Amino acid sequence: NACREHSVRYAREYPRAHLLVPRPTRRLRARLHVQVLVAGSLAVMSVMGVPVSDTQWKDLDVDIFCTWDAAPVVRQRLIERCGLICSWVDNSYRQEGPDLSTKLGAPDFVQTCLSHVESYNSRRMEGRYGDEYDDDSKRLEYTSDAYFARACQWGAEAVASHPKRLGTPKGSAGVSFPYDYELRRNSFVQLIVGHPSLKDARALLTKFDLEICKCSFDGTTFRAPNAVKSFAGRTSVTPARHALVTDFIKNVTKLAPDVRYDGRNETKMVTVLGKVTAKSLNGIGATKFKTKDASTMMSKSWFDFQARYVFLTKLVERMRKYAKPGVVILQPPEGALEWEIAEYSVF
Repeated sequence: NACREHSVRYAREYPRAHLLVPRPTRRLRARLHVQVLVAGSLAVMSVMGVPVSDTQWKDLDVDIFCTWDAAPVVRQRLIERCGLICSWVDNSYRQEGPDLSTKLGAPDFVQTCLSHVESYNSRRMEGRYGDEYDDDSKRLEYTSDAYFARACQWGAEAVASHPKRLGTPKGSAGVSFPYDYELRRNSFVQLIVGHPSLKDARALLTKFDLEICKCSFDGTTFRAPNAVKSFAGRTSVTPARHALVTDFIKNVTKLAPDVRYDGRNETKMVTVLGKVTAKSLNGIGATKFKTKDASTMMSKSWFDFQARYVFLTKLVERMRKYAKPGVVILQPPEGALEWEIAEYSVF
Protein backbone atom coordinates (compact mmCIF):
# COMPACT_ATOMS: atom_id res chain seq x y z
CA ASN A 1 0.00 0.00 0.00
CA ALA A 2 2.83 2.40 0.82
CA CYS A 3 4.43 1.74 -2.57
CA ARG A 4 1.09 2.30 -4.31
CA GLU A 5 0.50 5.62 -2.50
CA HIS A 6 4.02 6.77 -3.35
CA SER A 7 3.45 5.92 -7.03
CA VAL A 8 0.16 7.88 -7.10
CA ARG A 9 1.79 10.96 -5.53
CA TYR A 10 4.72 10.73 -7.93
CA ALA A 11 2.40 10.46 -10.94
CA ARG A 12 0.46 13.55 -9.82
CA GLU A 13 3.57 15.64 -9.21
CA TYR A 14 5.43 14.46 -12.32
CA PRO A 15 2.76 13.54 -14.88
CA ARG A 16 5.25 13.42 -17.77
CA ALA A 17 8.00 11.54 -15.93
CA HIS A 18 7.44 8.40 -17.99
CA LEU A 19 8.32 10.41 -21.08
CA LEU A 20 11.58 11.65 -19.56
CA VAL A 21 12.71 8.22 -18.29
CA PRO A 22 11.60 5.56 -20.80
CA ARG A 23 10.91 2.07 -19.58
CA PRO A 24 13.99 -0.13 -20.19
CA THR A 25 13.73 -2.52 -23.11
CA ARG A 26 14.12 -6.27 -22.70
CA ARG A 27 17.63 -6.06 -24.11
CA LEU A 28 18.57 -3.27 -21.69
CA ARG A 29 17.10 -5.14 -18.70
CA ALA A 30 19.23 -8.14 -19.61
CA ARG A 31 22.35 -5.96 -19.37
CA LEU A 32 21.46 -4.40 -16.02
CA HIS A 33 22.90 -5.92 -12.86
CA VAL A 34 20.42 -7.87 -10.73
CA GLN A 35 21.02 -7.09 -7.05
CA VAL A 36 18.43 -9.40 -5.45
CA LEU A 37 16.54 -12.48 -6.57
CA VAL A 38 14.59 -15.45 -5.21
CA ALA A 39 15.72 -18.93 -6.26
CA GLY A 40 16.03 -22.40 -4.78
CA SER A 41 13.03 -24.17 -3.26
CA LEU A 42 10.46 -21.40 -3.68
CA ALA A 43 11.33 -20.88 -7.35
CA VAL A 44 11.22 -24.64 -7.95
CA MET A 45 7.76 -24.84 -6.39
CA SER A 46 6.63 -21.97 -8.62
CA VAL A 47 7.95 -23.45 -11.85
CA MET A 48 6.39 -26.83 -11.02
CA GLY A 49 3.06 -25.30 -10.00
CA VAL A 50 3.18 -26.80 -6.51
CA PRO A 51 0.40 -25.40 -4.26
CA VAL A 52 1.37 -23.88 -0.92
CA SER A 53 -0.81 -26.49 0.78
CA ASP A 54 1.42 -29.35 -0.42
CA THR A 55 2.81 -30.79 2.82
CA GLN A 56 5.77 -32.46 1.09
CA TRP A 57 7.33 -29.01 0.59
CA LYS A 58 6.38 -27.52 3.95
CA ASP A 59 9.87 -27.69 5.47
CA LEU A 60 11.76 -26.07 2.60
CA ASP A 61 13.25 -22.59 2.93
CA VAL A 62 12.77 -19.26 1.17
CA ASP A 63 16.15 -18.57 -0.45
CA ILE A 64 17.01 -14.93 -1.20
CA PHE A 65 20.23 -14.25 -3.10
CA CYS A 66 21.78 -10.79 -3.07
CA THR A 67 24.99 -8.94 -3.79
CA TRP A 68 27.27 -7.74 -1.00
CA ASP A 69 26.23 -4.11 -1.62
CA ALA A 70 22.50 -4.89 -1.50
CA ALA A 71 22.62 -6.96 1.71
CA PRO A 72 21.96 -4.10 4.20
CA VAL A 73 18.79 -3.03 2.37
CA VAL A 74 17.53 -6.62 2.08
CA ARG A 75 18.06 -7.11 5.81
CA GLN A 76 16.13 -3.92 6.50
CA ARG A 77 13.15 -5.24 4.49
CA LEU A 78 13.22 -8.63 6.22
CA ILE A 79 13.33 -7.01 9.65
CA GLU A 80 11.03 -4.00 9.25
CA ARG A 81 8.49 -5.28 6.73
CA CYS A 82 8.45 -8.99 7.50
CA GLY A 83 9.09 -8.87 11.25
CA LEU A 84 11.97 -11.36 11.07
CA ILE A 85 15.02 -11.74 13.31
CA CYS A 86 18.43 -12.97 12.22
CA SER A 87 19.12 -16.31 13.89
CA TRP A 88 22.28 -17.87 12.46
CA VAL A 89 25.09 -17.63 9.92
CA ASP A 90 26.86 -20.31 7.92
CA ASN A 91 29.95 -19.78 5.81
CA SER A 92 30.64 -23.43 5.00
CA TYR A 93 28.79 -22.86 1.72
CA ARG A 94 32.01 -21.27 0.51
CA GLN A 95 33.20 -24.88 0.30
CA GLU A 96 36.55 -24.23 1.94
CA GLY A 97 35.78 -25.33 5.48
CA PRO A 98 35.69 -23.28 8.71
CA ASP A 99 37.53 -19.99 9.08
CA LEU A 100 40.07 -21.64 11.36
CA SER A 101 41.32 -23.89 8.55
CA THR A 102 42.34 -20.88 6.52
CA LYS A 103 44.00 -19.24 9.52
CA LEU A 104 46.14 -22.32 10.03
CA GLY A 105 47.20 -22.31 6.40
CA ALA A 106 45.17 -25.25 5.14
CA PRO A 107 44.54 -25.10 1.39
CA ASP A 108 41.23 -23.69 0.22
CA PHE A 109 39.01 -26.42 -1.19
CA VAL A 110 36.94 -24.47 -3.69
CA GLN A 111 36.67 -20.69 -3.79
CA THR A 112 33.19 -19.57 -4.81
CA CYS A 113 31.36 -16.30 -5.31
CA LEU A 114 29.52 -16.81 -1.98
CA SER A 115 30.46 -14.91 1.16
CA HIS A 116 28.07 -16.44 3.70
CA VAL A 117 24.48 -17.48 4.37
CA GLU A 118 22.29 -15.91 7.08
CA SER A 119 19.15 -17.51 8.52
CA TYR A 120 16.04 -15.59 9.63
CA ASN A 121 13.08 -16.58 11.75
CA SER A 122 9.86 -15.02 12.97
CA ARG A 123 9.84 -13.23 16.30
CA ARG A 124 8.13 -15.38 18.90
CA MET A 125 4.77 -14.11 20.06
CA GLU A 126 4.55 -16.10 23.28
CA GLY A 127 6.84 -17.27 26.05
CA ARG A 128 9.89 -15.74 27.68
CA TYR A 129 13.56 -15.61 26.79
CA GLY A 130 16.06 -17.09 29.23
CA ASP A 131 16.85 -20.24 31.14
CA GLU A 132 13.67 -22.08 32.15
CA TYR A 133 15.10 -22.50 35.64
CA ASP A 134 15.47 -18.75 36.16
CA ASP A 135 12.91 -16.72 38.05
CA ASP A 136 10.23 -15.33 35.70
CA SER A 137 11.06 -11.82 36.81
CA LYS A 138 14.50 -12.21 35.21
CA ARG A 139 13.20 -13.57 31.92
CA LEU A 140 12.09 -11.24 29.13
CA GLU A 141 8.79 -11.74 27.32
CA TYR A 142 9.36 -12.18 23.61
CA THR A 143 6.72 -9.58 22.84
CA SER A 144 8.32 -6.96 25.09
CA ASP A 145 10.35 -3.94 23.97
CA ALA A 146 13.05 -5.03 26.41
CA TYR A 147 13.58 -8.32 24.55
CA PHE A 148 13.73 -6.59 21.16
CA ALA A 149 16.24 -4.08 22.53
CA ARG A 150 18.35 -6.96 23.84
CA ALA A 151 18.19 -8.71 20.44
CA CYS A 152 19.28 -5.48 18.73
CA GLN A 153 22.20 -5.24 21.14
CA TRP A 154 23.21 -8.81 20.28
CA GLY A 155 22.96 -7.92 16.61
CA ALA A 156 25.22 -4.89 16.98
CA GLU A 157 27.78 -6.97 18.86
CA ALA A 158 27.64 -9.72 16.25
CA VAL A 159 28.20 -7.35 13.34
CA ALA A 160 31.20 -5.89 15.16
CA SER A 161 32.89 -9.13 16.15
CA HIS A 162 31.23 -12.32 14.86
CA PRO A 163 33.89 -14.64 13.41
CA LYS A 164 31.64 -15.90 10.60
CA ARG A 165 30.70 -12.52 9.03
CA LEU A 166 27.17 -12.36 10.44
CA GLY A 167 25.52 -9.10 9.38
CA THR A 168 28.36 -8.03 7.14
CA PRO A 169 28.55 -5.62 5.56
CA LYS A 170 27.09 -2.85 7.74
CA GLY A 171 24.28 -4.80 9.36
CA SER A 172 20.88 -3.40 8.39
CA ALA A 173 20.24 -0.22 6.42
CA GLY A 174 17.47 0.47 8.92
CA VAL A 175 17.59 1.50 12.56
CA SER A 176 18.20 -1.94 14.07
CA PHE A 177 19.55 -5.41 13.34
CA PRO A 178 18.09 -7.91 15.85
CA TYR A 179 19.86 -11.24 16.32
CA ASP A 180 18.89 -14.19 18.52
CA TYR A 181 20.88 -17.41 18.32
CA GLU A 182 18.12 -19.32 20.12
CA LEU A 183 15.78 -18.95 17.12
CA ARG A 184 18.10 -20.83 14.74
CA ARG A 185 16.33 -24.22 14.87
CA ASN A 186 13.17 -23.21 13.02
CA SER A 187 14.55 -20.63 10.60
CA PHE A 188 12.77 -20.60 7.25
CA VAL A 189 14.39 -17.72 5.33
CA GLN A 190 17.96 -17.86 4.08
CA LEU A 191 19.80 -14.79 2.85
CA ILE A 192 22.68 -15.83 0.59
CA VAL A 193 25.19 -12.96 0.37
CA GLY A 194 27.64 -12.75 -2.51
CA HIS A 195 31.35 -12.02 -2.35
CA PRO A 196 32.22 -8.27 -2.33
CA SER A 197 33.56 -8.51 -5.88
CA LEU A 198 30.24 -9.89 -7.18
CA LYS A 199 28.04 -7.25 -8.83
CA ASP A 200 25.22 -9.42 -10.20
CA ALA A 201 23.23 -11.85 -8.04
CA ARG A 202 22.61 -14.13 -11.02
CA ALA A 203 26.24 -15.25 -10.81
CA LEU A 204 25.38 -16.97 -7.50
CA LEU A 205 23.18 -19.44 -9.37
CA THR A 206 26.07 -20.90 -11.35
CA LYS A 207 27.12 -22.99 -8.32
CA PHE A 208 23.87 -24.91 -8.02
CA ASP A 209 24.05 -28.70 -8.21
CA LEU A 210 20.67 -29.18 -9.92
CA GLU A 211 19.66 -27.33 -13.07
CA ILE A 212 16.10 -26.74 -11.84
CA CYS A 213 17.44 -24.81 -8.85
CA LYS A 214 18.69 -22.12 -11.23
CA CYS A 215 15.10 -20.96 -11.77
CA SER A 216 14.77 -17.47 -10.31
CA PHE A 217 12.64 -14.34 -9.97
CA ASP A 218 14.20 -10.89 -9.60
CA GLY A 219 11.05 -8.79 -9.22
CA THR A 220 10.51 -8.26 -12.95
CA THR A 221 11.68 -11.39 -14.73
CA PHE A 222 11.18 -15.10 -14.02
CA ARG A 223 13.95 -17.22 -15.51
CA ALA A 224 13.66 -20.96 -16.05
CA PRO A 225 16.73 -22.61 -17.59
CA ASN A 226 15.83 -25.82 -19.46
CA ALA A 227 12.22 -24.66 -19.28
CA VAL A 228 10.63 -27.78 -20.82
CA LYS A 229 12.20 -30.07 -18.21
CA SER A 230 11.80 -27.59 -15.35
CA PHE A 231 8.05 -27.08 -15.86
CA ALA A 232 7.68 -30.87 -15.93
CA GLY A 233 9.55 -31.17 -12.62
CA ARG A 234 12.50 -32.95 -14.21
CA THR A 235 16.13 -31.97 -13.82
CA SER A 236 19.74 -33.10 -14.10
CA VAL A 237 22.79 -32.81 -11.89
CA THR A 238 25.34 -30.42 -13.37
CA PRO A 239 28.06 -32.44 -15.18
CA ALA A 240 31.08 -31.67 -12.98
CA ARG A 241 29.24 -32.44 -9.75
CA HIS A 242 27.66 -35.54 -11.27
CA ALA A 243 31.11 -36.92 -12.09
CA LEU A 244 32.45 -36.05 -8.63
CA VAL A 245 29.58 -37.63 -6.68
CA THR A 246 29.66 -40.74 -8.91
CA ASP A 247 33.37 -41.17 -8.17
CA PHE A 248 32.85 -40.58 -4.44
CA ILE A 249 29.90 -42.99 -4.04
CA LYS A 250 31.73 -45.68 -6.03
CA ASN A 251 34.60 -45.55 -3.54
CA VAL A 252 32.26 -45.42 -0.54
CA THR A 253 30.49 -48.55 -1.77
CA LYS A 254 33.80 -50.33 -2.28
CA LEU A 255 35.79 -49.17 0.75
CA ALA A 256 33.37 -47.94 3.43
CA PRO A 257 29.91 -49.46 2.88
CA ASP A 258 29.35 -50.02 6.60
CA VAL A 259 30.27 -46.53 7.84
CA ARG A 260 27.25 -44.79 9.37
CA TYR A 261 28.97 -42.20 11.56
CA ASP A 262 32.10 -40.40 10.52
CA GLY A 263 34.09 -39.02 13.44
CA ARG A 264 37.51 -37.43 13.63
CA ASN A 265 39.33 -40.79 13.78
CA GLU A 266 37.48 -42.43 10.90
CA THR A 267 40.20 -43.70 8.56
CA LYS A 268 37.94 -45.41 6.02
CA MET A 269 36.53 -42.13 4.73
CA VAL A 270 40.01 -40.65 4.58
CA THR A 271 40.92 -43.52 2.27
CA VAL A 272 37.76 -42.94 0.23
CA LEU A 273 38.59 -39.29 -0.37
CA GLY A 274 42.15 -40.24 -1.25
CA LYS A 275 40.79 -42.51 -3.99
CA VAL A 276 38.66 -39.80 -5.64
CA THR A 277 40.46 -39.03 -8.87
CA ALA A 278 42.15 -35.76 -9.76
CA LYS A 279 40.01 -35.61 -12.91
CA SER A 280 36.77 -35.59 -10.91
CA LEU A 281 38.09 -32.93 -8.53
CA ASN A 282 39.53 -30.75 -11.28
CA GLY A 283 36.03 -30.47 -12.71
CA ILE A 284 35.02 -28.23 -9.79
CA GLY A 285 38.38 -26.50 -9.49
CA ALA A 286 39.83 -28.65 -6.70
CA THR A 287 43.05 -30.64 -6.43
CA LYS A 288 43.54 -34.23 -5.32
CA PHE A 289 43.24 -34.87 -1.59
CA LYS A 290 46.42 -35.70 0.32
CA THR A 291 45.69 -38.32 2.99
CA LYS A 292 48.85 -37.85 5.09
CA ASP A 293 48.04 -36.68 8.66
CA ALA A 294 44.32 -36.38 7.79
CA SER A 295 43.36 -38.20 11.02
CA THR A 296 45.50 -35.87 13.16
CA MET A 297 43.36 -33.19 14.76
CA MET A 298 44.11 -29.56 13.87
CA SER A 299 46.50 -30.54 11.06
CA LYS A 300 46.15 -28.97 7.61
CA SER A 301 45.01 -32.25 6.10
CA TRP A 302 42.44 -32.73 8.90
CA PHE A 303 40.77 -29.42 8.01
CA ASP A 304 41.02 -30.22 4.32
CA PHE A 305 39.29 -33.57 4.88
CA GLN A 306 36.54 -31.89 6.86
CA ALA A 307 35.86 -29.33 4.13
CA ARG A 308 35.82 -31.88 1.33
CA TYR A 309 33.71 -34.46 3.15
CA VAL A 310 31.08 -31.94 4.29
CA PHE A 311 30.91 -30.53 0.76
CA LEU A 312 30.33 -33.98 -0.75
CA THR A 313 27.67 -34.98 1.77
CA LYS A 314 25.86 -31.68 1.16
CA LEU A 315 25.74 -32.48 -2.55
CA VAL A 316 24.02 -35.79 -1.81
CA GLU A 317 21.72 -34.20 0.79
CA ARG A 318 20.46 -31.61 -1.71
CA MET A 319 19.74 -34.25 -4.34
CA ARG A 320 17.68 -36.21 -1.83
CA LYS A 321 16.03 -33.04 -0.55
CA TYR A 322 14.49 -32.32 -3.96
CA ALA A 323 13.89 -35.91 -4.99
CA LYS A 324 11.80 -36.59 -1.88
CA PRO A 325 8.91 -34.18 -2.68
CA GLY A 326 8.74 -35.25 -6.31
CA VAL A 327 11.45 -33.65 -8.45
CA VAL A 328 12.62 -36.27 -10.95
CA ILE A 329 16.43 -36.31 -11.14
CA LEU A 330 17.39 -37.70 -14.51
CA GLN A 331 20.24 -40.22 -14.41
CA PRO A 332 21.41 -39.37 -10.87
CA PRO A 333 24.88 -40.46 -9.73
CA GLU A 334 24.65 -44.20 -9.18
CA GLY A 335 23.91 -45.04 -5.56
CA ALA A 336 23.73 -41.41 -4.37
CA LEU A 337 20.00 -41.35 -3.58
CA GLU A 338 20.22 -44.70 -1.79
CA TRP A 339 23.34 -44.00 0.29
CA GLU A 340 22.68 -43.61 4.02
CA ILE A 341 24.76 -40.50 4.65
CA ALA A 342 27.45 -40.86 7.29
CA GLU A 343 27.23 -37.52 9.07
CA TYR A 344 30.50 -35.81 9.92
CA SER A 345 31.23 -34.79 13.48
CA VAL A 346 34.46 -33.52 15.02
CA PHE A 347 33.61 -35.06 18.40
